[in-house]
Amino acid sequence: MGDLADAVPILPSAPAMHTGPPAALERHAPPPELNRDILGVIFEHCDHLGVVRDLSQVCWGWRDHLLKSPSVWARAFDLEMLDQKSDAWRALVLQRTGHELLSVRRRRPVLWDTPSRPFLADLLYRHWARIRDVDLVVTPEALDDPRMWGALRRPAPALRTFSCALLGIPGLAHPDVLLHMPNRPRGNFVLFANYAPALMELRLVAHFPALSLSAAASRTLLGSTGNLRRLVLARTVRMSDVDLLTACMQLPCIETLTLSLARFKRSPPSHTDALRPLVPRLKLIELTEINPCIYSAFLDHIVPAADCALSIAHPLVSWSESAADSSSLEAQDVGHMGCVAGHYAYSYIEHAGVPLDTIQLTIARQEFVFEIPGGHGCQFRIAAEQKRRENDEDDEDVPDFLAPLVASLLGAPLPPCITTLKMEFRRADNFLCRAPPLQALASMGAITVLDTYSFYLAHLHRGQLEQPALPLPALATLVLRDRALDAGALQEGMLPFLVHRFYAAPVAVLEFASAVDAPCDLRFLDVLTGLKVVWTVAGRLRPLEYVCGSGDTAQLWFAGGP
Repeated sequence: MGDLADAVPILPSAPAMHTGPPAALERHAPPPELNRDILGVIFEHCDHLGVVRDLSQVCWGWRDHLLKSPSVWARAFDLEMLDQKSDAWRALVLQRTGHELLSVRRRRPVLWDTPSRPFLADLLYRHWARIRDVDLVVTPEALDDPRMWGALRRPAPALRTFSCALLGIPGLAHPDVLLHMPNRPRGNFVLFANYAPALMELRLVAHFPALSLSAAASRTLLGSTGNLRRLVLARTVRMSDVDLLTACMQLPCIETLTLSLARFKRSPPSHTDALRPLVPRLKLIELTEINPCIYSAFLDHIVPAADCALSIAHPLVSWSESAADSSSLEAQDVGHMGCVAGHYAYSYIEHAGVPLDTIQLTIARQEFVFEIPGGHGCQFRIAAEQKRRENDEDDEDVPDFLAPLVASLLGAPLPPCITTLKMEFRRADNFLCRAPPLQALASMGAITVLDTYSFYLAHLHRGQLEQPALPLPALATLVLRDRALDAGALQEGMLPFLVHRFYAAPVAVLEFASAVDAPCDLRFLDVLTGLKVVWTVAGRLRPLEYVCGSGDTAQLWFAGGP
C-alpha cells in the first residue's frame, strides 16, 4: 500500500494524515539513515502495535517506511492497543493494513463492554477471508454476537492459526451461562464450514461446556485440516476414541497433540480395532484431565514418531468411586498402562538422540510422577494426582490407591540402557512398604544405581523385609543426596538397608553426592567389607575413596574441611 498522506480515512472521525515531519521530530537530529532492506528486516519482527507506533515516531524516514508497509500493521493487529473510546484510531490502523492478511490478537479477555468488541465483531464478519491468525480470550456475552458466529461458521481459506479461550462467568452454572448467549448457534455448530486448508494450529479452550462441539462436527473439522501441525483441545470437545482415532487418520502432518478431555468415551474394541492412525511427525503428546483408558483406547492404536515424547497427567477419583463410575478407572486400564507406557518410553529412549540412562520416580501423599529426564528439552512424564476432598483425613493410607499405578509403570519394559533410578518421597515414606511397588522394584533387574536420600532407605528396608524378592536385585551403587550428613540418622536408616543386602546382593559403591562440609563419623560402615565409600570435601576438587575393611577406619571420620 502506498503513502497514506492522501488517503481518505475509513470513518469520518479518523484523524487527518500529516504531509510533513511532525514538529516533535524536527527538533531532534535524525538517526543515521538505514538501508530500506535493513529497515524491512527490523520491522519484520514487530508483532506489537505499540512497538510499531513508537517506531513510526523515531524519524520521518522510519514513519514513511512504515506507512508504506501494510504487512507490518497487519501482523501487529493487537486489539489491546485499540481500546480507545473513538473508532478513529481503530479505523486508521485497519486502513494501514491495506489488503494484507491480518493477525488478530488480544490476550486480555474481551468483555461485553470492551470498547473494541463491536469493532472485533465487525472485523471478523467483514474481513474473515483475509484473516490469517486469531488469538483471543473472550467471555460468553462478548462472543454472543451474530456477526462473530457468522464469521466462525464460514470457510477460512487464509486461516493459519486459531486460538480461542472462552472464559466462564464466575458463580454461574452451565444452564445460566447459556442464558447469556441467546444468539448462540443451535444444533451442531461447525467451525469454518469444515474448510480451513491452511490451518496449522488449532487451539480451543472452554472453561464451561456451553460450546462443546458435537463428536461428528469435531471429527469432520479435524478431518478437513490436513496441514494441521498443532492441536490443542481443552475442556471443549466431548469425543470418543472412535472420533479421535478417525480424525488422527486424516492428520498426517500433526506434530503436537494436546488434549484435556475429561469426558473421553471408550467404545467397544470391535469399533476401534481397524483404526490405526499413522502419524509419523507426531513428536509430543500431552494429555491432561483424562482417565487411564486413554492407554488402551487411543495410545495403543496410533503410530507416532519413534522419538515421540509423552506427558500425561491423571486426575484420579478414589478407587471406590471409580468402581461405581464405568467411565473412570478400571483394573484392566491400570494393567495396560505399564505395557503401553513402556512401549512409548522404550521407543523414546532408543531414538532420543542423546544418551538417556535414568528414570525418576517422585511419590507424594496425593500423587506420583514417573519421568525420564533429558531428550529434546522435554521429559517423558506420567503423573497421577488424587485430588483431596475437604473431609479427607491427613493419614498415611491415601497413597495405597496409587500403588497399582506405580507398580504398573515401574514394571514397564525399558531398554537396558536405563540403569539409574532416582527416587524421592514427599510425606509418603511408608508407600514403599506396599506390595505392588515392592514387587515392581524387585522386577527391575537392569537398575544398578539408586539415587535417593538416606531417610527413605529405612522405609525401603522395612519393605524389603516383608517381601521374598529383593528390590532392585542388581543394585551396585547407592548415591545419597543428603545435604548434611547425620551419623545417627545414617546408622539408623542406611546401615540396616546395606547390611540386609550384604550377603545376598551387596552394594559395591556408596557415594555421597554433596560435598562434606561438617564433621561426621561414619566408621560404623567399616563392617561392610569391600564397600567402597566415595565422597568429596568442600574446597577440594578430587573425590576421596575408602574401601571398608582396609584397616584405616580413621578415613571414615569426615572432618568436613579442606
